[in-house]
Amino acid sequence: MCGVRSARRGIGTSLSCPAHIARFIVLQDRHAPAPEAVDRLPAMSNEPIFKDAHDVSTAPVVALGLLGGYLTARETTIRPLGGAVLAAAGAYAGRTWFTKKGAATTVGLSAAYLLGFGLSHPLAKKIGPWPAVLSVTAAAAAASYLLVDRD
Repeated sequence: MCGVRSARRGIGTSLSCPAHIARFIVLQDRHAPAPEAVDRLPAMSNEPIFKDAHDVSTAPVVALGLLGGYLTARETTIRPLGGAVLAAAGAYAGRTWFTKKGAATTVGLSAAYLLGFGLSHPLAKKIGPWPAVLSVTAAAAAASYLLVDRD
């Protein structure tokens, strides 16, 4: 014995002893899939992960980004996580804006999206957080609908 407490009790185990290392490896291998099960795994799909840019309605994506980003930051208290939601939705909408209408419209709508995000902060001090977020979301989503989705 190596003088280390029993691994069965779950406390004081050490991987410096060869016996404990062997037991650890056996326990880890027990959870590995059987070789014949690996052959039955489904094949990777060649289907795209995202919808074609021409098929995406961007107004709901913009609304999801602004509302979802605010709600995520508020509920988790992790502001960068809300920013990640905002950025992901903005990038997804931006892909469609660029594909459907080109660079100029994409720059304009991206500016409106980010400006809405930025203006919601001082506006929240005047009218409250939810009315501010809903107002800028409505404006940005309406602009996206009018300039890109209406076609």
